Amino acid sequence: MRKYINVLGSLVTSPSLKSPSDKFTIVGERIAAPLWAVKGLGPSTIREIIEKGPYVDLQDFLSKCNKKVNAAHFAAMVKGRALDCIMDKTLPYGEAKDKLLKEYVATKKKDLSPDVLTTDPLKLFLIERD
Repeated sequence: MRKYINVLGSLVTSPSLKSPSDKFTIVGERIAAPLWAVKGLGPSTIREIIEKGPYVDLQDFLSKCNKKVNAAHFAAMVKGRALDCIMDKTLPYGEAKDKLLKEYVATKKKDLSPDVLTTDPLKLFLIERD
């Protein structure tokens, strides 16, 4: 994924739950990456997400994929920015991410790893760089 972003720059966007796919797709004037680009998602999880998508919000996603998607998969999608499309667009990214994570933890009653819960811009940059 990183090599495509280095070559194509801002033309490539992260995967999206609004239009989940296992192939690179054209969305508007940009190229959306497939879900397999998210490190930590296996083939059966990706297949389940694609078959039951698209998703409107977190509750829709959790109600459709409750059995297949665990906390580790959710954390991987947060890190891979696949959940950006269901975050609150009226808030800055860090606050929107924090709101989404709190909603997930409250719904699932499961804790997430500390690196997923960070909203510090520098830490986010360093995590996403890897």
